[in-house]
Amino acid sequence: MCSSSPGIPSSQSPSNGGVLELPPPFAYGGNRTCHVHPSDPALCVKVASPGRTPELKRARANFFKRLRPLRTFDENWEECRQLVAIRRKVSSQEQHRFPAWHGRVVTNLGPGGVTTLYRNADGHISHTLEWHIWEEGLSEQIIRIVDEFTCFWRKETPPSRALLLHNILLVRPAERPAFLAVIDGLGYPGLFQPELLVKQLAKRKAARQVQAFRQRIDMLLRYRSGQTGNEEDFRFLRGRLKRSGASFPGAASLSPLDPDR
Repeated sequence: MCSSSPGIPSSQSPSNGGVLELPPPFAYGGNRTCHVHPSDPALCVKVASPGRTPELKRARANFFKRLRPLRTFDENWEECRQLVAIRRKVSSQEQHRFPAWHGRVVTNLGPGGVTTLYRNADGHISHTLEWHIWEEGLSEQIIRIVDEFTCFWRKETPPSRALLLHNILLVRPAERPAFLAVIDGLGYPGLFQPELLVKQLAKRKAARQVQAFRQRIDMLLRYRSGQTGNEEDFRFLRGRLKRSGASFPGAASLSPLDPDR
């Protein structure tokens, strides 16, 4: 599924074999932009951002990394690989917490990877947990959803990097209670991954990830209340929130770290 070359058409490509014309992105990641599939609003198409194509990333790497196959620099190939692995590891009743992989497409912006696009019951695209906590604070519903998520994470230990609040969506669908879904940062970093072989190591890593996850929530709440912190972190946070249409009410708008003040 993941070994096909970038740009090979899939069932999601135009029927005439042409190029899929993407609408403007609805979200921006560090390496890719996210677009609603023009033929299916339940799907997301991710393409490499300008300057972040696999070819350019390999060209900038050190000599030893440049010896790796080109596909290992492809974010879509890596995401496919990780999502397939997650499907094998996570129980069927919890797989809704991760997007499904739907193949590759050829687009006007380059090769694209197609995954599930999470939407709420009202049809709007789901926001990140970071956005919801900034807008709503730590409501009773969010506390419950976070507790359910951390219990799941400790129990099933999905392979993942850090649990960043902007990589986790709070989904409020019609067919089930609200839940958290992880859309990026999957898979353990590095070539040597003992957590995949030793269950106890995976549980310890999951526990550390959950602890750091809760610390990030606490930090976000402090920023929201107007407390100062790391200036660079706050600027990145503000940039993400502004791009997603978040507001800056009350003390948070008066923070001395506010670059627009």
